[in-house]
Amino acid sequence: MNYSEYWRVNKSCVDHTELANALRGLRKVVGEIGVDADAVWSGIPIDDNPRIELPLLLAMGDYPIPPERMDVLTGTAIHEALHIREDTQRAVGYLSQLFPRMKDKTPLMRLAQAGEDVHVNGVALKTGLLGCYVQKSRQWWRDNLSWDFTAGRPNLEGLLGIWTDIVLDVVFSVVPSKELSGIKNILAGRVLGDLQSTLDILCLYNSSALFAIYGILLRMPQSYEEPLEYLLLNTPHIIDADAETRAIYYMEFWYRWESTFDDWQLAIEQAGLSESNSIPSSPSSLMDNDQVPPELTAAVAAALTGEAKTITRQIEATLRALGGEHQRYRLFPTLFEDATLACKAVPHQRLVRRLSEVFQLQQEQAARINRGLRSGKLDKRRMYRVHTTGLIFKKKEYFPENNRWDITLLIDASSSVIWHWQLIESVYVAMAEALKGNNSRLEILAYKEAAGNCLVSRLFYGNSLFTTTTGGSTPSGEAIMAAALSMPRSQRRFVVHITDGLWNSGIDVWYAIEHCKREGIDLVTLGCGDAIKALELQYGKSFEVIEYIEQLPKAMEDLFRKKMLGR
Repeated sequence: MNYSEYWRVNKSCVDHTELANALRGLRKVVGEIGVDADAVWSGIPIDDNPRIELPLLLAMGDYPIPPERMDVLTGTAIHEALHIREDTQRAVGYLSQLFPRMKDKTPLMRLAQAGEDVHVNGVALKTGLLGCYVQKSRQWWRDNLSWDFTAGRPNLEGLLGIWTDIVLDVVFSVVPSKELSGIKNILAGRVLGDLQSTLDILCLYNSSALFAIYGILLRMPQSYEEPLEYLLLNTPHIIDADAETRAIYYMEFWYRWESTFDDWQLAIEQAGLSESNSIPSSPSSLMDNDQVPPELTAAVAAALTGEAKTITRQIEATLRALGGEHQRYRLFPTLFEDATLACKAVPHQRLVRRLSEVFQLQQEQAARINRGLRSGKLDKRRMYRVHTTGLIFKKKEYFPENNRWDITLLIDASSSVIWHWQLIESVYVAMAEALKGNNSRLEILAYKEAAGNCLVSRLFYGNSLFTTTTGGSTPSGEAIMAAALSMPRSQRRFVVHITDGLWNSGIDVWYAIEHCKREGIDLVTLGCGDAIKALELQYGKSFEVIEYIEQLPKAMEDLFRKKMLGR
């Protein structure tokens, strides 16, 4: 089953365009996991922002990229993104601090690497679909890389490799995500000495899984059994633990078996051998891009930055026209994207009713009475014409072009609004619901800073509502200007900017406000927070204060009533 086929829409037979499209899709997946890092193809020139490198050679060859390989790339991106979200770096750093006198910490880091792989794959499995992608990616890497951890003399690499093979390839393939917590409770308090019983519980007595595991156990050195059982007993705990607790599990394992590992290493050195086994997280042959033509990498990079450069150039030109050329050094590259996470929020019902009334009254005000007709409603003012022309009827006629509004709802989605995001969702869903059947145009945008860019996400398109994750700082100036530049030319243009506080990055908001004034765009910012005086100073008359975020629905109602009905 190819999961990515259900959501991949933008495809191309042209190599650089398809590689750019695929990378945009993978970046959205990473963003929905809640990780502020760019997915990039390895070997393509990039900046110093946090990034997740993906093997470009895996994507090359057939265009569009086959769904099977796209699933593998998606699983790889999810795996690496979860390493960032689950704070693998912190777990490794904390483990290193627990051994300040150890000179060569390479074996310790290999233990942490294997444990963190088990943790993030277990976390993905518990989330459902993410686990399907990660399992498919793991299977592909395992099938295309040949290494046998059971061969050779006992060593730490072989032990860790067998542990990850059993857990990632066998146990995770047969255990439903909802059963992991139950297995953890069953294994709690068990002591070493019954490896077979431990495996039965981990595999839920699945005969095919147990057959595959016993095949591994029969080939591996017998001295692996006891430390392997210890790792298997603690696997469910490692999956559920936070970063520091995971580091403590690794430390306890190391202290318990350190002398055994030293004996294994001494035996290998005395035999004049080297550790042949390893646990490659990604094959160097696929990450090596020496074979990739430089013109292809340049074309992909150009395709990726094309849209961002277009809107950013427009903002730069606007800044120059407003005398703010010096602000371009503070300007975040700005990029529009279509959000992909479906919004399941329930609309604020009272706001739906009140806004529907406002829009209906606004239509009534724009209507005209056409009198002197041959049919319609009787017009008392024309009754004297009964015996002459008979034109005694009237009709109320609506002219959509006279009451059309272009409305943009621009929402701050920075990290500081995470506590209010559910209420904000109910408000913009109510707005979309209230405008159904109305001829006004509605655009719902959310913005945040992500990896050094101002990312503006479309939350309403194709008659469907979407949501996004919050994060990053608040580049309000770029977002307001980008929203204004994207609006079509019309008589009534209205931008409602919802934020919880001050602009704290990017260009000065004054230039965005001034641009809206010159273009005849009505901009109103609804904001709340402690720095109300500073907000009023910053936004001037285009700012309205909300003392508490819970007042947002009432403020929206009052705002549209005043703007559209003049009361």
